Amino acid sequence: MNVLEFLITDSSSIFAVSTAAPFYAGIGAWTIELLVAGLILYGLRCEEKKVIARRAASKSDD
Repeated sequence: MNVLEFLITDSSSIFAVSTAAPFYAGIGAWTIELLVAGLILYGLRCEEKKVIARRAASKSDD
């Protein structure tokens, strides 16, 4: 028996997908997406604060 035949005919539990694995994969993906979105919004907030401070400084110089 070669390796390919073994992989096709083997029914051991090492190749079985647990029912919880897709759930945890989905939760992990959502967590990563929310973290990326949060980092983007945090960066946008910091940039907006700099713009507002620059506008206030230029307005007080006039």
